Amino acid sequence: MWSIWTILAFVLQLQVCAAYHIPLSQRSSHLNVDGTAKLQTLRNHIAYTEQKLTRGFEVSRRHGRAKRARHQTQLGSKKRDVPLIDGDNLRWYGNIEVGTPSQTFSVDMDTGSTDLFLAGPECRSSCAGHNLYIANKSSTSVYVDESFNLTYADGSYVTGDQYRDTVSLAGYAAQDQTFGAANEFSDAFSSSNFPPDGLIGFAFKAISNYGTNSAFQTLVDEGALSEPIFAFKLASSGSELSVGGVNNELYTGSLTYTPVTQKGYWQISVDGLSVGGQQVFADFGAIVDTGTTMILAESMYVQQLYEAIGGTSVGNGLYTVPCDSIPEVGVTIGNTTFMMSQDTFSMGAYNSSGVDCVGGIGESDSLGDLWVLGDVFLRNTYTVFDVGGLRVGFAELA
Repeated sequence: MWSIWTILAFVLQLQVCAAYHIPLSQRSSHLNVDGTAKLQTLRNHIAYTEQKLTRGFEVSRRHGRAKRARHQTQLGSKKRDVPLIDGDNLRWYGNIEVGTPSQTFSVDMDTGSTDLFLAGPECRSSCAGHNLYIANKSSTSVYVDESFNLTYADGSYVTGDQYRDTVSLAGYAAQDQTFGAANEFSDAFSSSNFPPDGLIGFAFKAISNYGTNSAFQTLVDEGALSEPIFAFKLASSGSELSVGGVNNELYTGSLTYTPVTQKGYWQISVDGLSVGGQQVFADFGAIVDTGTTMILAESMYVQQLYEAIGGTSVGNGLYTVPCDSIPEVGVTIGNTTFMMSQDTFSMGAYNSSGVDCVGGIGESDSLGDLWVLGDVFLRNTYTVFDVGGLRVGFAELA
């Protein structure tokens, strides 16, 4: 017969081993009512992504110089799942809590950045429709006395002040987490264009504009998680973020892992990309980014790809392919090929005729020969980000 203490210990152990999930939800406003693609929305998103990622590399280089200078001077618990919403097929968002007592916010879940920002207490008309972080209602809020300014190539921006407070992700509390409270959102971040209240990043400190760890890394450092892992299922339904482990019910087969090649973004090596079973490109680096809707690559590669499949350029980095012959595109990672469905490769019809569809691979020359694996690819896989092992895992969706 088990004692009450043995039973309690067993229950606590079960709690530590279980993951929690945050549901993610979906909207589809990158499509017009008639099912055609909003071309300018996609072009703006490419510009936004380019600026986001290049800014991260610039921050990383600055951090690198700072680390060398400091070095020279010195020479003298459970998995929990979060439901997600797919905002206009351009972003995925779910809820977090901030402060004591907690204030709830919906945030864009972005593996292509590190920092957290929310609509702040001083934000007025530009933040209308968003939930505001009210610092004086939280007993654990600390004003950092540092400003922040995030600008993007599409002209959008977020400016405000930095705070530290308790940030809870799937019920796990990251203490004294630095984040930004916006004083002003540009129109691109208005509630009609950007439904969530802010954005939370899951990348590494090297690209943080605040010079701090992500909220997830803080949870890892504080020992709050049984496993230093988070995982995404991104799909038209049943999407979620798992925190502290994986959800085995969401994928089939085994996970294929590949190491992070540079600790800043979730950057990996890709074995190749194939079309119709024939390899077109081999051995390239890529950033795995839930905050990017398309696959992006240098223009010379994208042009070569669409020439091979009979695609047509429609300007500003976008291409079309015949809707009735969308190619079978596969990405090979760790000697395993993951196929993209025709539905995920197509960004919608080019016009009302429905003859041509906008392809899910677009041009970006801002990152050199580095590719970006966005949702066009990630909607076909269960994707695991292992902070402790510095690796990314992929499996077919169940």
